[in-house]
Amino acid sequence: MEKNFESLTPKNDIDISTYEEALSFALAEKTITNIALTGPYGAGKSSVIESYKMKHPEKGFMNISLTHFEGNEVTGTNILEGKIINQLLHQIDYNKIPQTIFKIKNNTKKSTLWKYTILILVFICSALLVVKFKNWTRYLNGSFTNKNSGKLVMNLVKFLSSEQFNLIVLCIFTGSIVFFMYSIIKFQINKQFLKKITIKGNEIEIFQDQNESYFDKFMNDVIYLFTSSGKNVVIFEDLDRFNNPTIYERLYEINLLVNKRLAVNKKKNQIKFIYLIGRL
Repeated sequence: MEKNFESLTPKNDIDISTYEEALSFALAEKTITNIALTGPYGAGKSSVIESYKMKHPEKGFMNISLTHFEGNEVTGTNILEGKIINQLLHQIDYNKIPQTIFKIKNNTKKSTLWKYTILILVFICSALLVVKFKNWTRYLNGSFTNKNSGKLVMNLVKFLSSEQFNLIVLCIFTGSIVFFMYSIIKFQINKQFLKKITIKGNEIEIFQDQNESYFDKFMNDVIYLFTSSGKNVVIFEDLDRFNNPTIYERLYEINLLVNKRLAVNKKKNQIKFIYLIGRL
């Protein structure tokens, strides 16, 4: 007896002629930024989207799926938001989102470690030479003044104890200070490791808007993630399993703010949200 088995995972090669025109219209229409694809469970909504993605890779898709999240119908909005942000973070190149407050563990490149190690050594050596340059010249002149020292060595000693070399070292030292100040300020702006300082009992916030609430900071960062993602279409799957209409309201709000931010920044693209819904 012949047995036929069929995979239940979404396919990317089905006939989508019925849906392709409608999806293309919705994705091209500027007034439409939230799209719902509905149908009973197992009707093939995911296969339609996967096949459309295969035919239109230029549109830039990203999937947020809660298929494997074992929640229930009373799962809170905050938990769902956290799951969405977690998936969003891990689909964006971390180099594109240096200012995010959300932390991602990422291995530091060996080349970066070597670069900073060498720069620190250059800074320390140049600092010592600037402070102890007289001692340096005294040591050189005392160590290499005998007649056995070759002409090349003597010329090198002469240069290393000259005011010209002192000026070069001073420039290197100054450049190192400027570089480290730039790195610290950049790190502070991106990561805000210093939230506030206290001067004579008065707290002063650093590089922050004092009127900004925690919710605003959180929302701003989510918007920053979406606008920095480099994607034009975000697909949300299996949100309907949790019977939580509030999550759709929140995503609608985020989509509205994301596209307003893109418009303010004079970006030509929009970000569309597609929701695969099995039941309403």
